[in-house]
Amino acid sequence: MTTHNPLKDWIIRLRREFHREPELSFKEFKTQEKIIKILTDLGIEPEKIAETGVIATIHGRAPHPCIALRSDIDALEVSEVPTALNRDYISENAGVMHACGHDGHIAMVLGAARVLQEMRESLPGSVRLIFQPAEEEPPGGAARVIAEGGLDGVDAILGMHIFGYLNLGLIAFRSGSLMASSNVFSIKIIGKDGHHSNPWDCIDPILIASDFICAINAEINNRIEQTRYVLGIGRIRGGAQFNRTPDEVDMLGSFRTFDDCDTETIERTIEQTLGGLMERYRRDGIAHLPAYDLDVLHGYPVLVNDETFTEAAGSELKRTFPAVDCDAEPIFGSEDFASYLEQVPGAYLLLGTLNPEKGIVEGNHSNRFDIDEDVLMTGTEILQTIVLDFLERPEDYLRSAMKIETFAGSRTDTIDQTAAVKAMVLGVLHVEGFEYDPAKDFDLDDIEEYYLRNRGIFYIGLVDGEIVGTSAVRMMNDEKCEIKRIYVRTNFRGRGFGRELFTMALKFAEENYSTVTLKTAVRLDEAINLYLKNGFSIVKEEDGIAYFEKTGLAEPVQPVSMR
Repeated sequence: MTTHNPLKDWIIRLRREFHREPELSFKEFKTQEKIIKILTDLGIEPEKIAETGVIATIHGRAPHPCIALRSDIDALEVSEVPTALNRDYISENAGVMHACGHDGHIAMVLGAARVLQEMRESLPGSVRLIFQPAEEEPPGGAARVIAEGGLDGVDAILGMHIFGYLNLGLIAFRSGSLMASSNVFSIKIIGKDGHHSNPWDCIDPILIASDFICAINAEINNRIEQTRYVLGIGRIRGGAQFNRTPDEVDMLGSFRTFDDCDTETIERTIEQTLGGLMERYRRDGIAHLPAYDLDVLHGYPVLVNDETFTEAAGSELKRTFPAVDCDAEPIFGSEDFASYLEQVPGAYLLLGTLNPEKGIVEGNHSNRFDIDEDVLMTGTEILQTIVLDFLERPEDYLRSAMKIETFAGSRTDTIDQTAAVKAMVLGVLHVEGFEYDPAKDFDLDDIEEYYLRNRGIFYIGLVDGEIVGTSAVRMMNDEKCEIKRIYVRTNFRGRGFGRELFTMALKFAEENYSTVTLKTAVRLDEAINLYLKNGFSIVKEEDGIAYFEKTGLAEPVQPVSMR
């Protein structure tokens, strides 16, 4: 005899109702209206956000800790095909379909909301609910939710995606990069048109485009491992006459990577390859041709799960659920949930719905895509499990906050704190297990000479009173400075402390100098990504060192007279 679960039945009913009325990005007005009514009926006060989205908060005994649950709500421009499964809930909006599982995401977050609202008086903190529009349409709805305050007061965030290629009930995720960035590039190649009977008077942009397509992946493979990116040309247009060389060819393509350094490398390689082709096809007597225009549009960033949060969530899920993969392979799909993870720690999970026994075999975005509705209750329980564990043990999910001590300098002041800085740095080196070696590290006397006496600054990062790292800015001349000494102790790495120390140094540098430089080893991909994301350009690579520069900043501060 089958036992009915009222919550499961309710979640399935909601999923089917949303499935029948799918709406495209930023057109989710009926979806928004329905979510608002459901939340109101549950006793949760909703607010509109990002035009067609909804946010709400379940208030427990205290405002913090606060964890957000996010669901995307938009559908795709796909015509759903009738199947044996969907006859009771097939899309009633012609040409639009929930072909990526967002209807299930809405139902699962509402299911978790119902449970958590019923137990709100026992919750140690609060839960933010985010129903986000326009995940499918870059630049996406996440940026608008963030800009309009959707994350205000949120300490961490959790998201989940139903995935048609994973077995039913499998929870898959990983710490670090889980999903790729998406980037679109368009290229216009400009040649010299003419008749095919006079090829010597023409520069054929179709030939140049063909050479580019043949060469680009090989050129990138010389710089990046093939497993770290994908690139393809999706459209090429040029010419209208069978016997005429056109003057232009347009190409449209995309590439995806798992880190910003690879994105920068691919962009440079595209430019260098195009530049080489322009030189190869150049002809005497034809000035300024061939030429090209390149435009790269960066879509969603790399989705990076927070290490501390992901490890804590993985441990709890393993205790509760039978099928958990905490080290899943990253996928080249992209998601604007990545934007939330750039603001607060959290994790994004993939939940499998593949079940051949029920005929659930189609992948996401197929016009026959469907889900095994048993997964909806599993997803609801996953969200509920992590929320409750986070609210009880937030310290296990969140990195310890770092306090930054500032030692500022000028051109004339005597620096009384230099000795304290030296003692701190010596302490770091000692704890790391090696004696100070000026040949390998840096002369501690230069702290005063290079940073504090020369319109510079030195930062020390501390956690619970313990030194974890340093960063500094030194003056090169009145207009130019260098960011140096970005260092984090080994057992504190991977927790964002280096990023914080760098950000402090960069803020000071940008406010006081018109040009900022820095350098790092080319093997340090994470550092390179950070610098590129903050507007630096690589000016050269030499002997394994990458040199960066950022120009056009503040008017430099005038030095104090030395009289």
